[in-house]
Amino acid sequence: MFDSDSANSSAPLDDSWEMRLRIEGPEALLDHLEETLRQRGDHTSLFYTSLMRARFRLGLPETPTGPASEIPSQFHDAIEQAIRDAATEVGHWALERGDLAGAWTYYRLLNQPQPIQEALAKIDLEQLKDDQYEMVETAIRLAFHEGLDPVRGFSWVLSRYGLCNAITTMSSPETPGGPEARKACLELLVNALHGELVHRLSSEIERFEGQRPIPEDAKAPFEPGAIAKLLDGRDNLFEDEAYHIDLSHLSSVVQLGQELSAGPAMARVRDLCAYGKKLKGRFVPNGEPPFDPLFEGQDRFFAALMGDETEKQVSYFTAIAERELAEGNPFPAEILRKLLERLGRSAEALVWAGRTLSPQGLAGICRSAGNFRPMIEAAKSQGDSVHLVAALLEEARIQSAK
Repeated sequence: MFDSDSANSSAPLDDSWEMRLRIEGPEALLDHLEETLRQRGDHTSLFYTSLMRARFRLGLPETPTGPASEIPSQFHDAIEQAIRDAATEVGHWALERGDLAGAWTYYRLLNQPQPIQEALAKIDLEQLKDDQYEMVETAIRLAFHEGLDPVRGFSWVLSRYGLCNAITTMSSPETPGGPEARKACLELLVNALHGELVHRLSSEIERFEGQRPIPEDAKAPFEPGAIAKLLDGRDNLFEDEAYHIDLSHLSSVVQLGQELSAGPAMARVRDLCAYGKKLKGRFVPNGEPPFDPLFEGQDRFFAALMGDETEKQVSYFTAIAERELAEGNPFPAEILRKLLERLGRSAEALVWAGRTLSPQGLAGICRSAGNFRPMIEAAKSQGDSVHLVAALLEEARIQSAK
């Protein structure tokens, strides 16, 4: 009956349990069991004891030996309510004890995340000591990985484990909480790296000039352009192939920044690019077309999205896409397609999709655009009769609906 080993892992039990049943009765015995389990902190056994009490009161066997479907139908509603009541009681009890992970077991069963979310919001991770590792891990797991408060959870990853761990966390294409939560987490990541670079450059300038331009206690996020301002007229910062931050962190965060919307965080990514374009020598991260040089190409991508000579930037990416397609490299054309989509130029993006994707890969894009000509032409050029017919039929359906 018990979904844990805790009921069998304690010291042997004496005869007082049998005596309690004979003298005080079943309900008193169950009360005693519950109190014993509360003292142990055994929420799993406590939950199943609550269900056992319900089964006892209904006249059902206290130890289930078969699937729930074997319970007579007249008891189904009562058992379901007993499960909800037990989960509510034990979840609240575990939460009161500060056992967030245990409490979440039952609130998740009830589809009630709010009590755990409220408890997470009260945690000040900075006040937890190093020996409270398990509590830190639990808070981060529930907030971020379980999706109960992913942005807060990611901020804890950043503050507790640093940029390297945070970048690894965001390297997965999906984030708990969906696209908006992911963008908010990426903004935190960009702001953190931008702030770290501002402080390191300030320290280096102080070493050269004797005065620190940004106070040591100044807090991120800093204004977009703060890095470019610090670099202005200070090419000596890059002498002897010098760099001031982990360059793998720099390149990773800049590339992740492509997912952001135009705004202050993207402007800070451009500030990071301004730093990257100043780097010299063998340590500069390599890129591939159209991001070659890496930070030059990335900065042009962000510039286009932020309305900074957008047509000039599109022409830049178009020329590279044409050149690389002729050499059998579709990657720059894919980047151009994504850029055009981000700019709201879906018709142009669809043309480039037709030049780079398979007929099958084009199906969803063509359906969204209501235009199957690119899929038809791709299927013809690639000799794909199955998807040619599929595209023709879908096009005919669109035309008949007009």
